[in-house]
Amino acid sequence: MATAIPTTVFSELLPDERLNILSLLNFSTPPTAPSPEIRAKADLGETQQPSIDPGTATLLLTFPMLTLEDVNYLHGALDAIILDCYLGFNYPTGAGQLQVPFWVIGYWRMAYDIVEAKRVWSSVLERLEKAGGKDLLACIPWGTTLSLSMGMPQVEQLADYCSTQWLSSSHMDQMSTILNATLAKSGCPMLAINTKTVGKLISLFRYE
Repeated sequence: MATAIPTTVFSELLPDERLNILSLLNFSTPPTAPSPEIRAKADLGETQQPSIDPGTATLLLTFPMLTLEDVNYLHGALDAIILDCYLGFNYPTGAGQLQVPFWVIGYWRMAYDIVEAKRVWSSVLERLEKAGGKDLLACIPWGTTLSLSMGMPQVEQLADYCSTQWLSSSHMDQMSTILNATLAKSGCPMLAINTKTVGKLISLFRYE
């Protein structure tokens, strides 16, 4: 498929999901600004050979990505674009147009996820350093998936616990899940209830 990201690109430009968070913070991603403007089909190439191929993919680290809005637009329009026999799109540079293959759109979508993860963890790094907990980030794979029972499938949501604005019902439920797992391992028959159950009990027994 024209949109499939080449295997070599994964190994060169994308971090392994097992890479720890500290190492992720130093992982190179393309600039996010200033983003060039792409005017839908007016800026799409036709049958020219793309200027970037898997062998020269590291060039992508030197050019700003399109805005996330434009990337998502092009991704949503790919089926119709490919049917029109386009091979790629024209990326405007100071030296003219760079013919870029469609798999770059998929790469940019993934790169934006990496940029967001780096932003989240960077925002709490100083607090972790002061608390002596920075090394914890070296033990957590950035791409790990958490239990849905904790209500947080994305590992970067753990960064909330490193801030002063984290406490909410979802966080309390996450801690209850961990507590219940610990109690079960120790053979304790007690059970920590979640906030939804607490809310129901309060509404049942509240006196007006």
